[in-house]
Amino acid sequence: MNYTVLTLFTDMIKNCMSTSIMGRAVESGLIACDVVDIRDFAENKHNRVDDYPYGGGAGMVMEPGPVYRACEYAKALHPDKKSKIIYLSPIGKPFTQEKAKELSREESLIFLCGHYEGIDERVLEFEVDEYISLGDFVLTGGELPALAVMDAVARLVPGVLNNDESAGDESFEGNTLEYPQYTRPEEFMGKRVPDVLLSGHHANIARYRREKSLIRTMDRRPDLFEKVELDKKDKKFIKEYNESKHKMFVKEMITGVYLMDEAHGATGYLVVGEDRACLIDTMCAATNLGEEVRKLTDKPVFVINTHGHPDHIYGNVYFEEIYIHPDDIPMAEEFYNDPLYVEGVKKAGAIVPPFKTTKAGDTFDLGGRTLEIYELPGHTPGGILVLLKEERILFTGDSINHHLWMMLDGCPAMEEFVKALDNVMFLEEKADRILHGHAQDFDDISLMRCLRQGAVEICEGKIENDPPYHWFGGVARQHPFKLEAGKEYAQIESVICYNL
Repeated sequence: MNYTVLTLFTDMIKNCMSTSIMGRAVESGLIACDVVDIRDFAENKHNRVDDYPYGGGAGMVMEPGPVYRACEYAKALHPDKKSKIIYLSPIGKPFTQEKAKELSREESLIFLCGHYEGIDERVLEFEVDEYISLGDFVLTGGELPALAVMDAVARLVPGVLNNDESAGDESFEGNTLEYPQYTRPEEFMGKRVPDVLLSGHHANIARYRREKSLIRTMDRRPDLFEKVELDKKDKKFIKEYNESKHKMFVKEMITGVYLMDEAHGATGYLVVGEDRACLIDTMCAATNLGEEVRKLTDKPVFVINTHGHPDHIYGNVYFEEIYIHPDDIPMAEEFYNDPLYVEGVKKAGAIVPPFKTTKAGDTFDLGGRTLEIYELPGHTPGGILVLLKEERILFTGDSINHHLWMMLDGCPAMEEFVKALDNVMFLEEKADRILHGHAQDFDDISLMRCLRQGAVEICEGKIENDPPYHWFGGVARQHPFKLEAGKEYAQIESVICYNL
C-alpha cells in the first residue's frame, strides 16, 4: 500500500507514521508513505499558499496553483500504480469500515489535507477523485482525518497486524460493535472476568461474545443493528433479551417478603402483613407494577419511597398512597415533570399520586408486621431506612449499598455523612440483614459498619490509590472499602463514589 500525503504540516504526518503499528508497517515495507509539503510548490519567495476569499468572508483559502502542482507531483511518484486522490472534508461521504475495506484494495492513495477555510474549488474539481468526512464536525485541517483513514486502511493490509484475525473480529464487522475484552488479573476491584471466558470451551466463548456484541450494537447503535444479519440463535437470543428488559423477576426472600427486580435495573420490596401490604420503592415503571403486585397479594397496598430518584419512584403511578421524606419531595417532583415521563403517564391514561410525608419515628402497622422509619441523609437529602421490626430486616434504598453514589449535587460533605451514619449505627442491634435498592440477595448488617469505615478513610485522605469513576454526569473518584471476613454479602466489590 502506497500512501502520499499533501499537507502544510509534514511533521504531524511523519511523527504518526513512525510510531506503533504504523511505524512497524513502514519499517517492514508493508506500507510506504511519502509526505509532500504543499508549500514547496508555491511560486513566491515567502512560500505563501493562501489568499483572501473572493466575495469576502472570514479566513483564508488555499490557492489552486500550489495544490495543483503538488497533486501532479504526487501522481508522478508512482507512475506504475493507479492513484486515487482523496480530499478530507466535512462535505465528503462519512467514512465507514466498508469504505476502509474498499480503499485497502487500491494500489496508491493520495490524501489532500486542506487548511484555513479550505481549498480553491477549481483545483478540487480538476484533481480530487473522492471526498471523505469523519463526521459532522469541523477540524482545523485535514491531517487528523487523513491519519485516521490511513490507520483504518493500513490495519486491513495483510501482515500489518500480528494476528490477521484481529482485523476481522472487531467493531463494525458484520455491522456489529465489538464484544467486551478482558485480561489479567482475573479479579479487579472486586469484578471478575466472566466465567465463560475462563472455561476453555471455545463454542461457549464464541456464543457469549456474539451475544454481547449484539447487545452492544442494539443498545448503542440501533442504526447499525438494523443491518445485522441474524441467524436462528441470534433471533432467539434477541427475543429473550428484549423480553427481559420489560420483565419483573420476583423472589420470595422469606414468607411474605418479596424482592421485585425490574429488568435488572432497580429493585423494590413487597412486605405483606395480615391486614395490608407495603411496597418499598417502585422502580422505573418499565413494567405494570400494579399488576405484578396483585399477583402476590390482594391486600390494600401503600408505598414508601426510600428516596426521590426516578428508578425508585416512577412506578408510583400504579398506586394511590405514597410516602416519602419531605426533603426529597422537590427533587422527586422535578423528575415527575420530565417530559418523557409525563408523556408516558398521559399515554397510559394514569395520574401521578401526590406525596404524603414520613419522617424518623414514624411506624406503619401492617398487621403482625411493623415498619419503622429512620433518616439517613447522604445519597439524597431525604434518604430513609425502613426497618421490618419483627424479621430484623433493614431496607436501605440507595443509602447503604455496595456502590454508594455520593458525588451527586446535593450530597453533603463526607464528614457530614459519617455523622449521619453514626446517628443510625444503633440499627446494627435491631437488624441482622440488609436489602438495598439494587440487591439480588441479603447482605449482612455489618455492611453498614464497613461502609462507614470507607467514608472515614475518605475523610482522612486515604485516597491516593482511588481510581476515576466515569458516570453520565462526568468523572468522579471511587474508594473501595473492605467487607468483614466470614459474613454473608450479596457481592464483594464495594465502593463509595465521590468528588474531591
